[in-house]
Amino acid sequence: MQHQFSTEIHTMAWDSVNEILYCCGKNPIIYEWMVKTDSERELTDLDGHTEMISAMIMMPKLQFLATGGYDGKLILWDTISQTKKFKYKEHTRSISSMTFH
Repeated sequence: MQHQFSTEIHTMAWDSVNEILYCCGKNPIIYEWMVKTDSERELTDLDGHTEMISAMIMMPKLQFLATGGYDGKLILWDTISQTKKFKYKEHTRSISSMTFH
């Protein structure tokens, strides 16, 4: 299967439970590629990231996606309701990587 994204991709996270690939480019928008249907949509929030998202990690069993960006924000998204659950904005530097245990 091959998919052509509408933007340049800089970071990705895989949801192995629902077979969804989450991707981000230079803009602060999260793209979802549903592999089963080969369809793409944007996960947008007016109060999300303001700069490029540079790191993301998926927690499929919890249905959460965590994103970190050049704006220093760490955001936890609920992938079922496609809403922001938590935003940690006290960080003062960009976030370049994350891990989940």
